[in-house]
Amino acid sequence: MSAHKITPTNPRISWLLGEVSGGNIKIPNFQREYVWEDEQIMSLLDSIYMGYPVGSLLLWSTKEKLNHERNVGGFSLPGTSVDYPVNYVLDGQQRLTTLYGVFNSDAKTDDPVLAARFNVCFVPSKKSFVHASAADPKTSINLREILDTTKLLKSLTRFNQTHQDVVGDLVEKFKDYEFPVVTIRDRTNQEVCRIFQRINSSGTSLSTLELLAAWTWSDQFDLRTEIGNLIDKLSDNGYDGVDETLVMRCLASLVTSGIEPDALVDVDPSDLVTAMHKMSKAVDGAIDFLARELRILNFVYVPFPIMLVPLVKFFSLKSKPTAAQRVGLKRWFWHCAFTQRYKAGTNAFVMEDISFMVKHSKDDATFNKLEAKVDSALFKKTWRINSTAAKAYDMHACAILPG
Repeated sequence: MSAHKITPTNPRISWLLGEVSGGNIKIPNFQREYVWEDEQIMSLLDSIYMGYPVGSLLLWSTKEKLNHERNVGGFSLPGTSVDYPVNYVLDGQQRLTTLYGVFNSDAKTDDPVLAARFNVCFVPSKKSFVHASAADPKTSINLREILDTTKLLKSLTRFNQTHQDVVGDLVEKFKDYEFPVVTIRDRTNQEVCRIFQRINSSGTSLSTLELLAAWTWSDQFDLRTEIGNLIDKLSDNGYDGVDETLVMRCLASLVTSGIEPDALVDVDPSDLVTAMHKMSKAVDGAIDFLARELRILNFVYVPFPIMLVPLVKFFSLKSKPTAAQRVGLKRWFWHCAFTQRYKAGTNAFVMEDISFMVKHSKDDATFNKLEAKVDSALFKKTWRINSTAAKAYDMHACAILPG
């Protein structure tokens, strides 16, 4: 890890808020919405006032503009030039949003309800923070006034000298407070996603799909919606066992050299959009093959769910296979089922079979030489209706029976 890729700094709050106001710090769409309660807002303010540590911010500095991003706290902020890097908040967005909100609670916003929650005052006589709705305007000062010299001087006139000193101390504590910031640079999309997933402090791990949506979102395309619709369609046709991860693996097989969903974050968004549409048609082809050729009308009867990945790969390359290719696919299916091919070392075998599917899309005889050595002990074990052996036997019986 090169030293220049991680830069720790300790800027003052005023500088940090200025960067937000200038549109240089934004929230990526894969971040959760603002979730803090009012008590947490007050606690953060009090901790800074008392000089306590409140954690750090993790920023990702990049010139790669995301297709969909959010301004901090819903406040209307300017955009940045094409060549100027944007700092996306990977960790600490709740704290940053709170700080920006309380000092700009009257700014133009897309979320007036949230902005109203940031309308906080300070009561000098009690040295405490209170929401503006419960504060006496004569004995309190709004936080959005303390970093603006003109507003501050005007507000100070209604306090006696003792309380003016208290407010002055408040101003200095917030102006001089150093907020630890760690900025990462020169990282790939995949690295950034992994970093975010590891340090995400919300307590809820985000899926790769949610992270990918930020890279591919447009007014015409939402990857989450596309995959959600595909899963719903599969469910309506008896394939309700196909989950998000399996679909993502199918997608990865079409546009990467592997089947791991994490690798999709390095794929060009336009290529990912194209692959999604291609995969949807390939899934239809695979399901139709399973239903017509093998009489599998419910995904629960597929011996190994991941068998869908090589099948989808094939149908992405050959939408209308020849009769010989269909025979070869059936040979491959029963070979996997009865030899328990995917029982161990799954990924390696899936990758091997994907390469075979590429060859099979061009050569009818790819699977003609499969050696199906079935372990004699397979059918001597305790028979469970949901075991892979039972599924394979039942499906084979259905496939060879007439009508």
